Amino acid sequence: AARPDRQAAFARVQPVGPTNKGAYKFIPDHIARELPTYPANLPGLVYEDPDWIGANQAKIEERWAQWIAGV
Repeated sequence: AARPDRQAAFARVQPVGPTNKGAYKFIPDHIARELPTYPANLPGLVYEDPDWIGANQAKIEERWAQWIAGV
């Protein structure tokens, strides 16, 4: 699964970015540009903070429940 050609094949059918940067040489540019790990897209990624999430889990769940209920 770490082979770049296999990750490229998967990226063609499932729009997730490959973890092996070498996979991009096997992905057509029109597809590659849409993937989250395409180099030009990296500055726009949002990274989760697991420490913050863990410390705020109860608040997150409460807000989620309110949001999903339309409150």
